[in-house]
Amino acid sequence: DKMYVTLKQNGKAITFEDLKTVHESKLHVFIISEDLEFYAHFHPQEEGNGVFSFQIPNLAKSKNYRVWGEFVNKKSSKPIYTSFDIISVKMEKIIPIYIANFKHNGLDFSLSFESNPKAGKHAMGTITITKGGQAFNDLQTIMGAKAHLVGFVNGNKNIAHIHPMGFKDGKISFHIIFAEEGFAKLFAQFKIDDKEVIN
Repeated sequence: DKMYVTLKQNGKAITFEDLKTVHESKLHVFIISEDLEFYAHFHPQEEGNGVFSFQIPNLAKSKNYRVWGEFVNKKSSKPIYTSFDIISVKMEKIIPIYIANFKHNGLDFSLSFESNPKAGKHAMGTITITKGGQAFNDLQTIMGAKAHLVGFVNGNKNIAHIHPMGFKDGKISFHIIFAEEGFAKLFAQFKIDDKEVIN
C-alpha cells in the first residue's frame, strides 16, 4: 500500500526545497505500533505541492500505530517532529520486557549505559557488537553513519532520533535524552553485507 502525507507551515505547503538533508534524506517517517513490536523507517518521495508518499507494509488491524515525521527547515537547525495516529483497537496496559541483547547471523549485539538513564538528563550508551567473542568492525555506512538509532518512550507517544558519536573496536557510542520517565525501547539499524538489520 502507498501512504500519502502533506506538510504545511502557516498554511503554506512545505517542499524538499525548504528542507535540509539529514542522514541522507530530507524527510524521515517512522511507524511504530503502540505495543512497540512493529517499527519501520521510510524516506518518502515528493509528489508535489507539499505531498509526499511512501510504500508501507500491511499493518495488522489488531494494533494501533503512530506515524512520526521528522524534518529540518533550511531556516533552522532544529528538527521538527509531527505525528498522527492510526487507531484500530483499544489497547490494554502493556507489561514491558527489557531485552538488551540480540543475536543475528552469528553476531552478538549488547546494549549498556554508563549509568541508569534519568528523565531529562543526558545518558551515554554503547552498543557492543561481537562475533565469536571478538570485536566486529565490518559495519557499512547507513544514512551517513555506522548505525541509525530511534527511541520511543511510554509506548509510541515520544520519540528520540539518536545520532551515534563514534564506532571503534566493535562499540557504537551514542547519547540520548529521555523526555520523561517510563519504559523506553530503542531500535538500531545497521548495514551488514549489503543488507539492513534492525534490532
